[in-house]
Amino acid sequence: MKLVRIFLVVALMANLGFGLRQLVLRGGYGDFFVYDTAASLVRSGQSMSIYDGADTGVDPQIRWADPDSKFAAAARFLGISPVRLYVYPPLLADLMVPFSLLPAIAAARLWFALCTAMLVAAGAIAARAMGARWRSSAMLAWISAILGLGLYSLSWGQVTPLLCLLWSLGIFTYKKESPNLSAVALALGTAIKLTPVLAVIPFLVCREWKWLRAYLLSLIVLIAAMVMLNGPASLLDYQVHVLPSMSAGYPDPYNFSISSAFRLLYLVVRRPPSFTSAAPQAVATLCSVLTVAVTCWMIRKRRETLSQREWWAILAAISMLSVSLAPVSFQQAYIVVAFPLGFLWLDLLRGGLRPFFTPVVIAATLEYATFATKIFRNARFAPIGGGLCALIPPAVGIVIALLCIARAPDPQSQLVPKLVRTDRNEAIAGPA
Repeated sequence: MKLVRIFLVVALMANLGFGLRQLVLRGGYGDFFVYDTAASLVRSGQSMSIYDGADTGVDPQIRWADPDSKFAAAARFLGISPVRLYVYPPLLADLMVPFSLLPAIAAARLWFALCTAMLVAAGAIAARAMGARWRSSAMLAWISAILGLGLYSLSWGQVTPLLCLLWSLGIFTYKKESPNLSAVALALGTAIKLTPVLAVIPFLVCREWKWLRAYLLSLIVLIAAMVMLNGPASLLDYQVHVLPSMSAGYPDPYNFSISSAFRLLYLVVRRPPSFTSAAPQAVATLCSVLTVAVTCWMIRKRRETLSQREWWAILAAISMLSVSLAPVSFQQAYIVVAFPLGFLWLDLLRGGLRPFFTPVVIAATLEYATFATKIFRNARFAPIGGGLCALIPPAVGIVIALLCIARAPDPQSQLVPKLVRTDRNEAIAGPA
Protein backbone atom coordinates (compact mmCIF):
# COMPACT_ATOMS: atom_id res chain seq x y z
CA MET A 1 0.00 0.00 0.00
CA LYS A 2 2.84 2.39 0.79
CA LEU A 3 4.40 1.79 -2.64
CA VAL A 4 1.03 2.47 -4.26
CA ARG A 5 0.73 5.79 -2.45
CA ILE A 6 4.28 6.72 -3.51
CA PHE A 7 3.41 5.93 -7.13
CA LEU A 8 0.24 8.03 -6.92
CA VAL A 9 2.15 10.98 -5.46
CA VAL A 10 4.69 10.74 -8.31
CA ALA A 11 1.89 10.57 -10.88
CA LEU A 12 0.18 13.53 -9.21
CA MET A 13 3.35 15.65 -9.32
CA ALA A 14 3.96 14.74 -12.97
CA ASN A 15 0.38 15.69 -13.80
CA LEU A 16 0.64 18.95 -11.88
CA GLY A 17 3.87 19.84 -13.66
CA PHE A 18 2.37 19.06 -17.05
CA GLY A 19 -0.79 21.04 -16.28
CA LEU A 20 1.01 24.12 -14.98
CA ARG A 21 3.32 24.08 -18.00
CA GLN A 22 0.32 24.11 -20.33
CA LEU A 23 -1.36 26.82 -18.26
CA VAL A 24 1.70 29.07 -18.50
CA LEU A 25 2.84 28.35 -22.05
CA ARG A 26 -0.49 27.85 -23.83
CA GLY A 27 -2.75 30.30 -22.09
CA GLY A 28 -4.80 32.80 -24.00
CA TYR A 29 -8.34 31.34 -23.79
CA GLY A 30 -8.33 30.78 -27.57
CA ASP A 31 -11.28 28.39 -27.60
CA PHE A 32 -13.36 30.59 -25.31
CA PHE A 33 -12.96 33.51 -27.73
CA VAL A 34 -14.53 31.33 -30.45
CA TYR A 35 -17.55 30.68 -28.21
CA ASP A 36 -17.72 34.36 -27.25
CA THR A 37 -17.73 35.45 -30.88
CA ALA A 38 -20.52 33.03 -31.75
CA ALA A 39 -22.50 34.21 -28.71
CA SER A 40 -22.15 37.85 -29.77
CA LEU A 41 -23.62 36.97 -33.19
CA VAL A 42 -26.54 35.17 -31.53
CA ARG A 43 -27.17 38.15 -29.25
CA SER A 44 -27.27 40.51 -32.25
CA GLY A 45 -29.74 38.31 -34.12
CA GLN A 46 -27.21 36.90 -36.62
CA SER A 47 -27.31 33.24 -35.60
CA MET A 48 -27.01 32.11 -39.21
CA SER A 49 -23.55 33.69 -39.36
CA ILE A 50 -22.00 31.60 -36.59
CA TYR A 51 -21.06 29.00 -39.21
CA ASP A 52 -19.84 31.52 -41.80
CA GLY A 53 -16.72 29.86 -43.24
CA ALA A 54 -17.34 26.56 -41.45
CA ASP A 55 -20.13 25.43 -43.81
CA THR A 56 -18.09 25.26 -47.01
CA GLY A 57 -17.90 21.45 -47.07
CA VAL A 58 -14.22 21.52 -46.06
CA ASP A 59 -13.34 20.22 -42.58
CA PRO A 60 -13.54 23.39 -40.43
CA GLN A 61 -11.58 22.06 -37.45
CA ILE A 62 -8.42 23.92 -36.44
CA ARG A 63 -8.97 26.46 -39.22
CA TRP A 64 -8.81 30.22 -38.88
CA ALA A 65 -11.84 32.23 -39.93
CA ASP A 66 -11.52 34.08 -43.23
CA PRO A 67 -10.74 37.75 -42.40
CA ASP A 68 -13.54 38.80 -44.75
CA SER A 69 -16.18 36.59 -43.11
CA LYS A 70 -18.91 37.87 -40.80
CA PHE A 71 -17.55 35.64 -38.04
CA ALA A 72 -14.08 37.22 -38.22
CA ALA A 73 -15.64 40.70 -38.36
CA ALA A 74 -17.62 39.98 -35.19
CA ALA A 75 -14.44 38.77 -33.48
CA ARG A 76 -12.54 41.93 -34.47
CA PHE A 77 -15.37 44.01 -33.01
CA LEU A 78 -14.71 42.22 -29.69
CA GLY A 79 -10.97 42.86 -30.00
CA ILE A 80 -10.21 39.25 -30.99
CA SER A 81 -8.03 38.55 -34.01
CA PRO A 82 -7.44 36.05 -35.47
CA VAL A 83 -10.16 33.60 -34.44
CA ARG A 84 -10.85 29.96 -35.28
CA LEU A 85 -14.11 28.69 -36.71
CA TYR A 86 -17.04 27.68 -34.52
CA VAL A 87 -17.88 23.96 -34.94
CA TYR A 88 -20.31 23.17 -32.09
CA PRO A 89 -24.13 22.97 -32.18
CA PRO A 90 -25.89 26.34 -31.73
CA LEU A 91 -26.82 25.57 -28.10
CA LEU A 92 -23.30 26.29 -26.80
CA ALA A 93 -23.38 29.75 -28.39
CA ASP A 94 -26.81 30.32 -26.82
CA LEU A 95 -25.51 29.38 -23.37
CA MET A 96 -22.54 31.74 -23.76
CA VAL A 97 -24.65 34.81 -24.56
CA PRO A 98 -24.37 36.26 -21.00
CA PHE A 99 -20.57 36.27 -21.37
CA SER A 100 -20.84 38.31 -24.57
CA LEU A 101 -22.20 41.21 -22.50
CA LEU A 102 -18.76 41.63 -20.90
CA PRO A 103 -15.45 42.71 -22.45
CA ALA A 104 -13.71 39.67 -23.97
CA ILE A 105 -10.87 39.45 -21.41
CA ALA A 106 -13.19 39.94 -18.42
CA ALA A 107 -15.55 37.29 -19.83
CA ALA A 108 -12.63 34.88 -20.32
CA ARG A 109 -11.54 35.30 -16.70
CA LEU A 110 -15.07 34.72 -15.46
CA TRP A 111 -15.31 31.60 -17.65
CA PHE A 112 -11.98 30.40 -16.21
CA ALA A 113 -13.33 30.76 -12.66
CA LEU A 114 -16.60 28.99 -13.49
CA CYS A 115 -14.79 26.14 -15.26
CA THR A 116 -12.54 25.69 -12.22
CA ALA A 117 -15.64 25.47 -10.02
CA MET A 118 -17.23 22.96 -12.43
CA LEU A 119 -14.18 20.68 -12.27
CA VAL A 120 -14.19 20.80 -8.49
CA ALA A 121 -17.92 20.04 -8.45
CA ALA A 122 -17.47 17.12 -10.86
CA GLY A 123 -14.74 15.69 -8.66
CA ALA A 124 -16.76 16.16 -5.46
CA ILE A 125 -19.85 14.46 -6.93
CA ALA A 126 -17.83 11.50 -8.18
CA ALA A 127 -15.73 11.12 -5.01
CA ARG A 128 -18.78 11.18 -2.75
CA ALA A 129 -20.66 8.66 -4.88
CA MET A 130 -17.70 6.28 -5.10
CA GLY A 131 -16.97 6.58 -1.39
CA ALA A 132 -13.43 7.93 -1.78
CA ARG A 133 -12.25 9.98 1.20
CA TRP A 134 -10.36 13.19 0.51
CA ARG A 135 -7.14 11.93 2.11
CA SER A 136 -7.28 8.43 0.68
CA SER A 137 -5.12 6.81 -1.97
CA ALA A 138 -8.19 6.60 -4.17
CA MET A 139 -8.54 10.37 -4.07
CA LEU A 140 -4.88 10.70 -5.02
CA ALA A 141 -5.64 8.50 -8.01
CA TRP A 142 -8.61 10.70 -8.95
CA ILE A 143 -6.60 13.91 -8.73
CA SER A 144 -3.71 12.29 -10.62
CA ALA A 145 -6.06 11.52 -13.49
CA ILE A 146 -7.90 14.83 -13.64
CA LEU A 147 -5.52 17.61 -12.55
CA GLY A 148 -3.19 18.03 -15.52
CA LEU A 149 -5.92 17.60 -18.11
CA GLY A 150 -8.11 20.02 -16.17
CA LEU A 151 -5.43 22.70 -16.15
CA TYR A 152 -4.79 22.09 -19.84
CA SER A 153 -8.47 22.59 -20.58
CA LEU A 154 -8.60 25.75 -18.47
CA SER A 155 -5.63 27.22 -20.34
CA TRP A 156 -7.56 27.10 -23.60
CA GLY A 157 -10.92 28.18 -22.17
CA GLN A 158 -12.41 24.90 -23.41
CA VAL A 159 -15.98 23.73 -22.77
CA THR A 160 -14.60 20.42 -21.47
CA PRO A 161 -15.12 21.24 -17.74
CA LEU A 162 -18.84 21.75 -18.38
CA LEU A 163 -19.03 18.42 -20.23
CA CYS A 164 -17.10 16.76 -17.39
CA LEU A 165 -19.62 18.09 -14.86
CA LEU A 166 -22.55 16.90 -17.00
CA TRP A 167 -20.98 13.44 -17.28
CA SER A 168 -20.47 13.38 -13.52
CA LEU A 169 -24.13 14.27 -12.95
CA GLY A 170 -25.29 11.85 -15.62
CA ILE A 171 -23.31 8.98 -14.10
CA PHE A 172 -23.64 9.45 -10.39
CA THR A 173 -27.20 10.75 -10.08
CA TYR A 174 -28.60 7.78 -11.97
CA LYS A 175 -31.09 5.71 -10.00
CA LYS A 176 -33.51 3.24 -11.49
CA GLU A 177 -36.44 4.73 -9.60
CA SER A 178 -35.60 8.38 -10.45
CA PRO A 179 -33.46 8.64 -13.60
CA ASN A 180 -34.60 12.07 -14.75
CA LEU A 181 -31.65 14.19 -13.56
CA SER A 182 -29.18 11.76 -15.13
CA ALA A 183 -31.08 11.80 -18.43
CA VAL A 184 -31.37 15.60 -18.54
CA ALA A 185 -27.65 16.07 -17.80
CA LEU A 186 -26.56 13.69 -20.56
CA ALA A 187 -29.10 15.11 -23.02
CA LEU A 188 -27.66 18.57 -22.38
CA GLY A 189 -24.16 17.18 -22.96
CA THR A 190 -25.34 15.64 -26.23
CA ALA A 191 -26.83 18.94 -27.37
CA ILE A 192 -23.51 20.68 -26.66
CA LYS A 193 -21.11 18.13 -28.11
CA LEU A 194 -22.92 15.10 -29.54
CA THR A 195 -20.50 12.44 -28.19
CA PRO A 196 -22.45 11.80 -24.93
CA VAL A 197 -25.11 10.18 -27.14
CA LEU A 198 -23.18 6.93 -26.54
CA ALA A 199 -24.70 6.93 -23.05
CA VAL A 200 -27.86 5.43 -24.53
CA ILE A 201 -26.03 2.12 -25.20
CA PRO A 202 -26.34 0.51 -21.74
CA PHE A 203 -29.90 1.75 -21.32
CA LEU A 204 -30.93 0.25 -24.65
CA VAL A 205 -29.19 -3.04 -23.85
CA CYS A 206 -30.86 -3.22 -20.42
CA ARG A 207 -34.22 -1.90 -21.69
CA GLU A 208 -34.34 0.97 -19.24
CA TRP A 209 -37.20 2.70 -21.01
CA LYS A 210 -37.87 5.22 -18.24
CA TRP A 211 -34.38 6.75 -18.60
CA LEU A 212 -34.57 6.62 -22.40
CA ARG A 213 -37.93 8.43 -22.43
CA ALA A 214 -36.57 11.17 -20.16
CA TYR A 215 -33.43 11.49 -22.31
CA LEU A 216 -35.37 11.67 -25.58
CA LEU A 217 -37.86 14.19 -24.21
CA SER A 218 -35.03 16.38 -22.88
CA LEU A 219 -33.27 16.23 -26.24
CA ILE A 220 -36.46 17.22 -28.08
CA VAL A 221 -36.93 20.19 -25.74
CA LEU A 222 -33.32 21.30 -26.29
CA ILE A 223 -33.61 21.00 -30.07
CA ALA A 224 -36.84 23.01 -29.98
CA ALA A 225 -35.07 25.66 -27.89
CA MET A 226 -32.25 25.87 -30.45
CA VAL A 227 -34.77 26.31 -33.26
CA MET A 228 -36.64 29.02 -31.36
CA LEU A 229 -33.50 30.93 -30.40
CA ASN A 230 -31.55 30.61 -33.65
CA GLY A 231 -34.06 29.70 -36.32
CA PRO A 232 -34.22 26.36 -38.13
CA ALA A 233 -31.75 27.52 -40.81
CA SER A 234 -28.85 27.70 -38.36
CA LEU A 235 -29.43 24.19 -36.98
CA LEU A 236 -29.92 22.83 -40.49
CA ASP A 237 -26.69 24.49 -41.64
CA TYR A 238 -24.82 22.73 -38.84
CA GLN A 239 -26.36 19.32 -39.56
CA VAL A 240 -26.05 19.44 -43.35
CA HIS A 241 -22.85 21.39 -44.01
CA VAL A 242 -20.69 21.44 -40.87
CA LEU A 243 -21.18 18.07 -39.18
CA PRO A 244 -20.61 15.81 -42.23
CA SER A 245 -17.30 17.46 -43.07
CA MET A 246 -16.04 16.75 -39.53
CA SER A 247 -17.17 13.13 -39.36
CA ALA A 248 -14.03 11.66 -40.94
CA GLY A 249 -11.81 13.16 -38.24
CA TYR A 250 -8.87 15.47 -38.40
CA PRO A 251 -5.59 13.65 -39.28
CA ASP A 252 -3.07 15.04 -36.83
CA PRO A 253 -0.74 13.34 -34.29
CA TYR A 254 -2.32 15.44 -31.54
CA ASN A 255 -5.86 14.42 -32.48
CA PHE A 256 -5.94 11.33 -30.27
CA SER A 257 -8.65 9.40 -32.09
CA ILE A 258 -8.88 6.07 -33.88
CA SER A 259 -9.77 7.68 -37.22
CA SER A 260 -6.88 10.15 -37.04
CA ALA A 261 -4.42 7.38 -36.14
CA PHE A 262 -5.44 5.07 -39.00
CA ARG A 263 -5.32 7.90 -41.53
CA LEU A 264 -1.78 8.75 -40.42
CA LEU A 265 -0.65 5.12 -40.39
CA TYR A 266 -2.20 4.62 -43.83
CA LEU A 267 0.26 7.16 -45.22
CA VAL A 268 3.09 4.77 -44.33
CA VAL A 269 1.82 2.02 -46.65
CA ARG A 270 0.14 4.16 -49.31
CA ARG A 271 2.27 5.35 -52.21
CA PRO A 272 1.83 8.12 -53.11
CA PRO A 273 0.54 9.37 -49.72
CA SER A 274 -3.08 10.49 -49.69
CA PHE A 275 -5.44 11.69 -46.96
CA THR A 276 -8.46 11.31 -49.23
CA SER A 277 -8.68 7.49 -49.32
CA ALA A 278 -11.74 5.95 -47.68
CA ALA A 279 -9.84 2.85 -46.52
CA PRO A 280 -8.51 4.14 -43.15
CA GLN A 281 -11.89 5.63 -42.25
CA ALA A 282 -13.56 2.31 -43.05
CA VAL A 283 -11.10 0.46 -40.79
CA ALA A 284 -11.63 3.03 -38.00
CA THR A 285 -15.41 2.67 -38.32
CA LEU A 286 -15.11 -1.11 -38.17
CA CYS A 287 -12.99 -0.88 -35.00
CA SER A 288 -15.56 1.44 -33.42
CA VAL A 289 -18.46 -0.86 -34.34
CA LEU A 290 -16.63 -3.89 -32.93
CA THR A 291 -15.85 -2.00 -29.71
CA VAL A 292 -19.50 -1.02 -29.29
CA ALA A 293 -20.59 -4.61 -30.05
CA VAL A 294 -18.22 -6.05 -27.43
CA THR A 295 -19.42 -3.43 -24.94
CA CYS A 296 -23.06 -4.35 -25.55
CA TRP A 297 -22.26 -8.06 -25.16
CA MET A 298 -20.42 -7.48 -21.86
CA ILE A 299 -23.27 -5.37 -20.48
CA ARG A 300 -25.93 -7.82 -21.64
CA LYS A 301 -24.23 -10.67 -19.79
CA ARG A 302 -24.60 -8.77 -16.49
CA ARG A 303 -27.80 -6.80 -16.99
CA GLU A 304 -29.93 -9.01 -14.75
CA THR A 305 -27.82 -8.46 -11.63
CA LEU A 306 -26.45 -4.92 -11.90
CA SER A 307 -26.30 -2.97 -8.65
CA GLN A 308 -26.45 0.81 -8.66
CA ARG A 309 -22.69 1.15 -8.19
CA GLU A 310 -22.07 -1.25 -11.08
CA TRP A 311 -24.39 0.87 -13.23
CA TRP A 312 -22.24 3.89 -12.36
CA ALA A 313 -19.09 1.99 -13.35
CA ILE A 314 -20.62 1.07 -16.72
CA LEU A 315 -21.63 4.66 -17.41
CA ALA A 316 -18.11 5.78 -16.45
CA ALA A 317 -16.75 3.32 -19.01
CA ILE A 318 -19.13 4.70 -21.65
CA SER A 319 -17.85 8.23 -20.95
CA MET A 320 -14.37 6.98 -21.80
CA LEU A 321 -15.58 5.32 -25.01
CA SER A 322 -17.33 8.53 -26.05
CA VAL A 323 -13.91 10.17 -26.24
CA SER A 324 -11.87 7.25 -27.57
CA LEU A 325 -14.27 6.53 -30.46
CA ALA A 326 -14.99 10.14 -31.42
CA PRO A 327 -13.54 11.36 -34.75
CA VAL A 328 -11.95 14.32 -32.96
CA SER A 329 -10.52 14.01 -29.45
CA PHE A 330 -7.82 16.42 -28.48
CA GLN A 331 -5.96 16.09 -25.22
CA GLN A 332 -8.34 17.99 -22.97
CA ALA A 333 -11.25 15.71 -23.92
CA TYR A 334 -9.61 12.82 -22.05
CA ILE A 335 -10.40 14.38 -18.69
CA VAL A 336 -13.34 11.93 -18.42
CA VAL A 337 -10.78 9.12 -17.93
CA ALA A 338 -10.94 10.08 -14.26
CA PHE A 339 -14.33 8.33 -13.94
CA PRO A 340 -13.37 4.78 -15.00
CA LEU A 341 -9.91 5.11 -13.45
CA GLY A 342 -11.55 6.14 -10.18
CA PHE A 343 -13.50 2.87 -10.04
CA LEU A 344 -10.49 0.78 -11.05
CA TRP A 345 -8.24 2.38 -8.44
CA LEU A 346 -10.86 1.84 -5.73
CA ASP A 347 -11.02 -1.83 -6.68
CA LEU A 348 -7.24 -2.10 -6.77
CA LEU A 349 -6.78 -0.53 -3.35
CA ARG A 350 -9.54 -2.65 -1.81
CA GLY A 351 -8.08 -5.84 -3.25
CA GLY A 352 -11.03 -6.42 -5.55
CA LEU A 353 -9.19 -6.11 -8.86
CA ARG A 354 -7.67 -9.07 -10.67
CA PRO A 355 -3.85 -8.98 -10.32
CA PHE A 356 -3.09 -8.80 -14.04
CA PHE A 357 -5.27 -5.66 -14.32
CA THR A 358 -2.99 -3.75 -11.95
CA PRO A 359 -0.11 -2.91 -14.36
CA VAL A 360 -2.67 -1.82 -16.97
CA VAL A 361 -4.30 0.62 -14.54
CA ILE A 362 -0.91 1.99 -13.44
CA ALA A 363 0.30 2.40 -17.03
CA ALA A 364 -2.95 4.14 -18.03
CA THR A 365 -2.68 6.56 -15.11
CA LEU A 366 0.87 7.50 -16.12
CA GLU A 367 -0.13 7.86 -19.76
CA TYR A 368 -2.99 10.25 -19.07
CA ALA A 369 -1.00 12.09 -16.40
CA THR A 370 1.82 12.91 -18.83
CA PHE A 371 0.80 11.88 -22.37
CA ALA A 372 4.35 10.57 -22.56
CA THR A 373 3.58 8.78 -25.82
CA LYS A 374 3.86 12.15 -27.54
CA ILE A 375 7.53 11.18 -27.77
CA PHE A 376 6.57 9.21 -30.88
CA ARG A 377 6.01 12.54 -32.60
CA ASN A 378 9.79 12.88 -32.63
CA ALA A 379 11.40 12.60 -36.08
CA ARG A 380 13.39 9.55 -35.03
CA PHE A 381 10.18 7.49 -34.98
CA ALA A 382 9.15 8.52 -38.51
CA PRO A 383 7.27 7.48 -40.55
CA ILE A 384 4.94 5.67 -38.11
CA GLY A 385 5.52 7.94 -35.12
CA GLY A 386 2.62 10.31 -35.83
CA GLY A 387 0.14 7.44 -36.14
CA LEU A 388 1.35 5.83 -32.90
CA CYS A 389 1.14 9.18 -31.11
CA ALA A 390 -2.51 9.48 -32.15
CA LEU A 391 -3.37 5.80 -31.59
CA ILE A 392 -2.12 4.99 -28.08
CA PRO A 393 -4.38 7.27 -25.96
CA PRO A 394 -7.68 6.09 -27.53
CA ALA A 395 -6.52 2.47 -27.56
CA VAL A 396 -5.65 2.68 -23.87
CA GLY A 397 -9.01 4.37 -23.27
CA ILE A 398 -10.88 1.48 -24.90
CA VAL A 399 -8.96 -1.03 -22.77
CA ILE A 400 -9.70 0.93 -19.59
CA ALA A 401 -13.39 1.20 -20.48
CA LEU A 402 -13.70 -2.55 -21.09
CA LEU A 403 -11.80 -3.31 -17.87
CA CYS A 404 -14.17 -1.03 -15.95
CA ILE A 405 -17.15 -2.99 -17.30
CA ALA A 406 -15.51 -6.36 -16.67
CA ARG A 407 -14.15 -5.46 -13.24
CA ALA A 408 -14.94 -7.66 -10.25
CA PRO A 409 -18.06 -6.38 -8.45
CA ASP A 410 -17.31 -3.78 -5.82
CA PRO A 411 -17.20 -5.41 -2.36
CA GLN A 412 -19.68 -2.85 -1.04
CA SER A 413 -22.16 -3.71 -3.78
CA GLN A 414 -22.41 -7.25 -2.41
CA LEU A 415 -24.25 -5.83 0.58
CA VAL A 416 -26.89 -4.20 -1.64
CA PRO A 417 -29.86 -6.26 -2.88
CA LYS A 418 -29.75 -6.66 -6.63
CA LEU A 419 -32.61 -6.43 -9.08
CA VAL A 420 -33.57 -9.73 -10.64
CA ARG A 421 -35.93 -9.50 -13.61
CA THR A 422 -38.79 -11.97 -13.81
CA ASP A 423 -40.16 -10.59 -17.06
CA ARG A 424 -40.06 -7.43 -19.15
CA ASN A 425 -42.49 -5.51 -17.02
CA GLU A 426 -41.68 -6.31 -13.39
CA ALA A 427 -38.64 -6.87 -11.18
CA ILE A 428 -38.31 -8.22 -7.68
CA ALA A 429 -35.54 -7.74 -5.16
CA GLY A 430 -33.38 -10.83 -4.81
CA PRO A 431 -30.27 -11.66 -2.83
CA ALA A 432 -26.87 -10.55 -4.12
